[in-house]
Amino acid sequence: KDKKEVSEMLKEFKDSDFEFYATPGTQKSLSEAGIPCKTVNPLTGAHPNIMDMLHEGQVSLIINTPTHGRLSDRDGFKLRRIAVESGTSCLTSLDAALSIMRSTFIVPDGNISLTDIASLKIQK
Repeated sequence: KDKKEVSEMLKEFKDSDFEFYATPGTQKSLSEAGIPCKTVNPLTGAHPNIMDMLHEGQVSLIINTPTHGRLSDRDGFKLRRIAVESGTSCLTSLDAALSIMRSTFIVPDGNISLTDIASLKIQK
């Protein structure tokens, strides 16, 4: 249900250094919106899949919005749990994802001091 909003959000970053991966349905939606994206198999899909990428340290951030609540047998629930267990950042809010992704342009080298915090301004 969030595919359209995700597509609009990621358009802002399509020319960035971010490399996007998505399961087949989301990948199709992103590609149709002009966003370069590679397909990754879901947890229950063939290998290599998203779990393999997590175990190999190839993923730095997961954006997974819950669509069916907290049903523990759903792939999304399992993915969020595996992310936590593997120490991979996982966001369930598109607003939070957008803010974090934008912040990489404010502090591109990942280093920030307390004096820098006072002068930061979010640019849209």
